[in-house]
Amino acid sequence: MTIVTARALWEELVDAGLIQPRTYDKELVAGLAESLGLDPMQEFIDELTKSALTPRDLVRELLQALTPISEMLEDLLQLYSEIEAKQADDESLLIQYEFDEGHPVDVLLSNFRRDVTELTGVVRQVTRLDVSQESLWEFPYRTDSWKVSDEPQLERWRRSYVDDSVYGDFPRQSPTGNLALDNAIRKAESIISAVLKATRRYGETREEFGRGHPGEFGVNGSERGILSVLHSDKWVSSSVLGMDSVIKERSLSEQEIADALADWADQFPLAAATETVLMSAVESLLSLPMWGKRHALYSAWLLTQIDLAVDGKLTYVVVNGKLSFPFGGSQLATLDTVDGPLELWTEMRSSLVKPKGTGRTNAIQPDYRFVADVNDRVNTTHLAIEAKQYAKSTKAVHAHALDDYTRGLPNAMVILAAYGPVSRNVLDSIPQGQSDRAIVIRHLRPAAVDAREEFARQVNKALPDLKARRLTYPLDVTLTWASHVHDVDLHAFAPKTGVHVWWENQAHVDVRLNGHTYDGNPQVLEVTSVPEHTLAIWVSVYDSDPISEARPVITINTSEGPLEIRPTAPPSGVRTWHALNLLPNGELEIIDAHPPFPR
Repeated sequence: MTIVTARALWEELVDAGLIQPRTYDKELVAGLAESLGLDPMQEFIDELTKSALTPRDLVRELLQALTPISEMLEDLLQLYSEIEAKQADDESLLIQYEFDEGHPVDVLLSNFRRDVTELTGVVRQVTRLDVSQESLWEFPYRTDSWKVSDEPQLERWRRSYVDDSVYGDFPRQSPTGNLALDNAIRKAESIISAVLKATRRYGETREEFGRGHPGEFGVNGSERGILSVLHSDKWVSSSVLGMDSVIKERSLSEQEIADALADWADQFPLAAATETVLMSAVESLLSLPMWGKRHALYSAWLLTQIDLAVDGKLTYVVVNGKLSFPFGGSQLATLDTVDGPLELWTEMRSSLVKPKGTGRTNAIQPDYRFVADVNDRVNTTHLAIEAKQYAKSTKAVHAHALDDYTRGLPNAMVILAAYGPVSRNVLDSIPQGQSDRAIVIRHLRPAAVDAREEFARQVNKALPDLKARRLTYPLDVTLTWASHVHDVDLHAFAPKTGVHVWWENQAHVDVRLNGHTYDGNPQVLEVTSVPEHTLAIWVSVYDSDPISEARPVITINTSEGPLEIRPTAPPSGVRTWHALNLLPNGELEIIDAHPPFPR
């Protein structure tokens, strides 16, 4: 595909039916217009024609807007692979989605794995923000963040960013008519915008960004640490306002401004992806079978978060090698609790007189529910979860869903899991007695660590205590990791006695390490009997790579069969992981945390 202009590329995508700008992809187009600095009130294709944007600019912004999609696909791949590994035969797992009634889509896991691996590799190469704090501060035109702009739209954004610490995108510069300058401005804006987008992965505001991770800011070289310092010093506003001033004041020639901005922007990998890589990325993404079902994909991804919330204790219903998500409802899994087994269902219907939600007729059908007795589904549902993938807040839709589900399931907690924002007063219209069973999780997406942790907490709060996993001794604790990370270590600590078994001290009484391995080759910790005191199992990366890059996996045999444990959402830059505890009562306790390494 040889594409010369951004308009020609857009027409190619639309003509091929890969993007539907007036219907399915309306929100996507509005977001692209905003991030590219185009007028969202005008025809997108006309705005592309008038702009100085290149095909590369368009593709890069498209991929950045859809990075969460590739992250969801990675999470689903991990979950499906774990389900497949527990099956008795060697056949590849078949996943069947019925996003539209009567039109099931079959996805073979082996093909899904190939597609996702290829896609995520290319997307990471295109969208990563691999910069140092020093290089960002070299931006050539910065000014005082408190300087009031005479441009109303820019001033509204400045106040929001500086006074309220809201990390929304900034208004773009209008074309100057000088092609070199316009291209340089777009390059610089893409870097500044990437900083804001990377920030919003952790939180939309300073409060959300900093919540729950004290002490992590300032980690040398970590993305989150760099972002924290940048926003504390108002780097984004000082850069945006400074660039605006120098362009409007005309104190320098257009060529001087263009050269300075281009020299600064060209040092970053984000602006240096080749045309071939960019086109490969967009073609990989748009050819996926799930591309046209992206909204439904969010609901499917929530299953990975439910599974993590219950420590992977779901036993999935796989019939003849197939895991099904039918439109009309189906049991997905069983969860053993101290009060007896619960069934996890998708799209289970139950009656409700006069529901408020659009499209509901005398019934409700939440995306997921945990139910004790399907014959009394109204009264024995413990938890219902409804996914809302809207990029913008739609108060009525959210309020009606919460009202219908809390009214129709009188003994259940109801979680509204929203990809985007939700109005702060969404519960105001819900009657007392229902509203105290309604939980809203905002901005729940793959990189939103705080939202994911809150979701897990609320799921656990709504369900009875889970049955403990019992261990059979002797047992092996096996560590593997990504082979491109050279040196990762497995540790066993007994905090009460000070015992520490690792590669420098490979044996103590009933605990022995099988040696020191490298490049992902298994390290095995042999524990011959139930420990007298709690034995904490840790992993550390000796190299400079973080845990998120090493991707460690601990495998251990339990009474329910082999269990694989992975870090669910490691903070950026951390190199240690407290995975689990072996308890003196013979049980396993999953910790999955990243506190300071014990000494």
